[in-house]
Amino acid sequence: MVYVFCAFYGECSDLIKHYNLKKRQSDKHYRFDVFENEVSPVKIIITGQGAVLAASAVSGAVSYFGIDGKDAIINIGTCAGNYELGSVFLCNKITEYVTGRTFYPDMLIKSSIREGEIVTVSVPVKENDIALGKLYDMEASAIYQAANIYVGPHKMGFVKVVSDNGNYDNLTPDMVKTIMADATGVIVQYVDDFVEVEGKVEVLSSSLDATYVNQLCADLHCSKSMENQVEQLIKYLSLEGTDYKTYIDGLYQEGKIPAHDKKNGKVCLDEIKGALL
Repeated sequence: MVYVFCAFYGECSDLIKHYNLKKRQSDKHYRFDVFENEVSPVKIIITGQGAVLAASAVSGAVSYFGIDGKDAIINIGTCAGNYELGSVFLCNKITEYVTGRTFYPDMLIKSSIREGEIVTVSVPVKENDIALGKLYDMEASAIYQAANIYVGPHKMGFVKVVSDNGNYDNLTPDMVKTIMADATGVIVQYVDDFVEVEGKVEVLSSSLDATYVNQLCADLHCSKSMENQVEQLIKYLSLEGTDYKTYIDGLYQEGKIPAHDKKNGKVCLDEIKGALL
């Protein structure tokens, strides 16, 4: 299942129509609005604005729906930035403004969407405070941190559409809906790609060379999070028909694998991703 989290209904109303989703009956055990149907592999959840509500919506959904490593989480919404209104970005770096912490979703799903960095702030950013080349929202870092506990960075995506340049006082719900409607085609393609790949990965899981993956994880001194990344990476590379074993064998021959410790193992894993993705 692919779970899509949006702050406002206007950010996803056209997605809801596209997937023919209906609002779930109100439930005291999960108070966020959920849109779904019996056959769709996509659920859309409205979080409300801000980090606290966003993290609560994700954590609550994990418990309520039983989200785990087989599922994927996508955050879709609007953002501020010095770009043309309606510009669509796939976030490859998320910075939490208050703490300065940075997070990196694994970009395993290939997409033509332009990539960019987003900064999550606690209050809407004004025009004079927007840094060149950066996007700003109020939920991404919270969703990443809440989701990473359960699905990992390789099962997340963050798609943002520029709705304002810091002059948000003039932004209306109708304007947001129009901006998002114009971007719906691009967003639907990304979500559908996620759904397609996740479905293929589930089929592939039964035939995956577990012995090879386990040995590679051991030789990289993987943490549990790294193990999940390695397994998912091998699945995606297998789907692409990539000859990953030849490249990894070369790292063994160069003496980079087995790694000396977990730190070196992470460096090797990043090298594999950079070379093969």
